[in-house]
Order: sequence, then structure tokens, then C-alpha cells
Amino acid sequence: MTPPRCEKATILLCDDIREEADGRQSLIGVHGPTLKVARLPYTHRGLSVFVQIVNPADAFPGVQFELIAPDGSVVAEGAGETPGASVSPGTSSVHSNYRIHLFPIRLALPGAYVARVWFDRAADVGVEAQLMVTVDPPAVL
Repeated sequence: MTPPRCEKATILLCDDIREEADGRQSLIGVHGPTLKVARLPYTHRGLSVFVQIVNPADAFPGVQFELIAPDGSVVAEGAGETPGASVSPGTSSVHSNYRIHLFPIRLALPGAYVARVWFDRAADVGVEAQLMVTVDPPAVL
């Protein structure tokens, strides 16, 4: 996979993405590199994917997404369109934001999942991030 020609590309996985009345996007329940669950299999009620590219050299009308389990199986897939590019106030940086909502997602295995986003799947242009799923049972009192 070749990264897009841009200054920076970011993937964030979270529970939800909401668009505010003023156009801002609020990311709810942002996951770090590890998702701790009480037991497996675990069904996540919904996962949202926020993708941002800064100063892209090419225009991408949409993105495609896959979440791949440690055994190589595709757990979830989806697509998103950009609501348009915006310029950061006080700078000349152009940001293109994409969001994808996936409902529900069943995680059956512990280990490293790969979040893969294609800006141009035919040309294999995209980015990847890793999500480590671990079992952290609740403490017994």
C-alpha cells in the first residue's frame, strides 16, 4: 500500500462521530492503540472511523475501509465520502475529513487488528493503523 501524497494522514477509531450545528465534528469515545474487552467474542455496538488528510496533492472523493482480524478475515468494511475540504483558520493548511460508521462489529480473537483505509483502492493508495484487542476481565470483589 502506498501512502497518499499529503503532509499527514490520520485514522482515528471511536464509538461515534457527530456533526455539530456549526459544522465541527465531535469524536466520542476515541480508542487508543488498545481496545480492552471483558471477554471474547465481543460485539461492539458501533465503531466509527475518522480519516483526515492534510494538504493532499490529489483529490479523493471518498474512501473505503476494512477492519482485518489477526487471522486475516475481514471483520468489517465500509465507505465514506468527504463533506468537503476546509482551510484551518490562520493557516493555509487544507484538511479533507472522511467518516465511516460501522454497526455492529463482532470481535472474536485477541491480538492485532488492522484498520485499512484506501483513498484509491485500484492504485493501492491508502493508510493503515493497528488496533490491539485484549481481554481485561472485570475485577471480582
